[in-house]
Amino acid sequence: MFKGEYITAVIPAKGNSTGVPKKNLRLLLGKPVIMYTIEAAKKSKYIDNICVATNSDEIASLAMESRVDFIRDPIEPVWNSFLDTIFEYNIRSLEEKGEKTDIAILLQPTSPLRDDNDVNAAIEKFYSENADSLLSVVNSHDFLWKNGENGAYPLNYDPSKRPVRQEMKQFNENGAIYIIKKDLLYKNHCRLGGKIALYVMPDFKAIQIDNEIDFKMIEKIMEAEKENGEDN
Repeated sequence: MFKGEYITAVIPAKGNSTGVPKKNLRLLLGKPVIMYTIEAAKKSKYIDNICVATNSDEIASLAMESRVDFIRDPIEPVWNSFLDTIFEYNIRSLEEKGEKTDIAILLQPTSPLRDDNDVNAAIEKFYSENADSLLSVVNSHDFLWKNGENGAYPLNYDPSKRPVRQEMKQFNENGAIYIIKKDLLYKNHCRLGGKIALYVMPDFKAIQIDNEIDFKMIEKIMEAEKENGEDN
């Protein structure tokens, strides 16, 4: 609990995936990928309830071994996004079981570099900015372009006034942390809305496990952190 409000974390974890088969169960430095997120949530000093949302018996077993709730995914998505559907479905299901929630947090297991320090800092940022929702981001220095009917065009800068990349004040969503007031989630069926705050994470935490290269990069980063004595 923080500021007198109950905080619930939902960890959505499918049993299989296309980019990296069974990535949530795959061993990363000897530990299933999903365990890094479960442990980050359990170590947080603010989170009251944790729920793993899954369609997998293996992941459900891991949740039970970790002494956190799990709820089966609904068969069909209901609103604009399957992940947002799962998020809200789990919060509602927990409330039906008597678990009170004021603030809902979405923690995707594909971001195992996010730790409990990030979770705590993001929650503190959410409250310090009096936000309605929050997302984690990393700094971005990218010049973005898009193809159009009359050729390609820039999305975020003027080529005739090219800015210094390092001075560009923009961010990339990294998918590691989302926080929202429960009532707003129920109203909009979306993980973001109202006054939105940003929690800026270090650039190396931009990596999400979407393919084998991502997996190997995260593995190397974690190995380097262990060698430097920074293991969480």
